[in-house]
Amino acid sequence: MHRCSRNYKLGSIVNYQWIGSHYTEEILHRQKLTIRQLRLEVIKKFSIEVGISQCRRAKQYAINIIEGALIEHYVKLWSYGEEIRRSNPGSTVSMDVLTMLDATNHFSKKVIGIDGCFLKGYVTGELLCVVGKDARDQIYLIAWAVVCVENKENRKWFLSLLSDDLNLGMGKGFTLISD
Repeated sequence: MHRCSRNYKLGSIVNYQWIGSHYTEEILHRQKLTIRQLRLEVIKKFSIEVGISQCRRAKQYAINIIEGALIEHYVKLWSYGEEIRRSNPGSTVSMDVLTMLDATNHFSKKVIGIDGCFLKGYVTGELLCVVGKDARDQIYLIAWAVVCVENKENRKWFLSLLSDDLNLGMGKGFTLISD
């Protein structure tokens, strides 16, 4: 029977990049994960001592990985659009951007998201809601409705009310995102 503890010699490979790459998914999904919590999790999981500053750099390293991946996906939007046109002849793909002084591009249209979720419990049905994003990247509620079922008729009713309330007309200047 073997009773001695394992002795991991990870000291030389445990740096902020190593920690950040091991915890990228965790930091993405738990955005309120503090540096102290990250440190405690590393200590508990790997039984190694790491410092606060090392975990601070690790978290920033992971955030840079996440943001870099998002930027790479946005850069590919034009390629995705061309693939849609190639593989689905007759499809319309339109991306309107403003080119800023620093040569970065920003979408020039307002984006509105619509989605629904089932209501369970005493009140049943489907909650439809529309959200938007303001200039500070804060999400805000624009409209909501409770319908008995999510179908074309109820969505059309909801969207026509939304269009009338916001004076959307034919939707020029707005992008609607839905699943």
